[in-house]
Amino acid sequence: MKTTSLILTFLIAVVHKAWCCDELPKTCIDAGATASGYYTLYLGSKSVPVTIFCSRCRKEYITLKAINYGQVTCDHHNMAHCGKTTWQKIRIDPQTLHVIGNDYTYSTPTGPVKIPFGQGGGCVGVGKISGGFALDLTGTSFEFDTIATKWKAAGWRPISQASINADNRRKASGKCGGYCGICEPVGNITLTI
Repeated sequence: MKTTSLILTFLIAVVHKAWCCDELPKTCIDAGATASGYYTLYLGSKSVPVTIFCSRCRKEYITLKAINYGQVTCDHHNMAHCGKTTWQKIRIDPQTLHVIGNDYTYSTPTGPVKIPFGQGGGCVGVGKISGGFALDLTGTSFEFDTIATKWKAAGWRPISQASINADNRRKASGKCGGYCGICEPVGNITLTI
């Protein structure tokens, strides 16, 4: 009888440790990641299990299944400001679910300028839209937070039309430009699960 009681106490302790929200891995470090690969992390206020790519530096990335890019187009006088960046993975802060848009580890930049995730623009003329961005989280566990994520126009005589798709919160896009203007996030791009 005493042995059964000890075994039962042990099992309760093991189950509690494995399933208690404070013990579930929320970061690549918590998950014991020592090499690049996919791990299950428990994110968000409800500790939802999601598959995250952990880099060898133990940073957290979402693998994108669709095309995601940001582009700044220019006329022949402003070529130093142009570029296009296509994203294969985006880094997130697992505690806040903010996208770290200037981590280019898993991106492909072309042109002289790397474009941060969620930005685009153009340098072709006042009132002219020539660049932009397309973001698509389809195939992941994530959506854009429609309350926390907004865009603004910035630069010289900018024009911006950027938003999260009202029918599909996994998609956002922007058409941007101006004499030399961009669409950029107000604060952080924030995700939800």
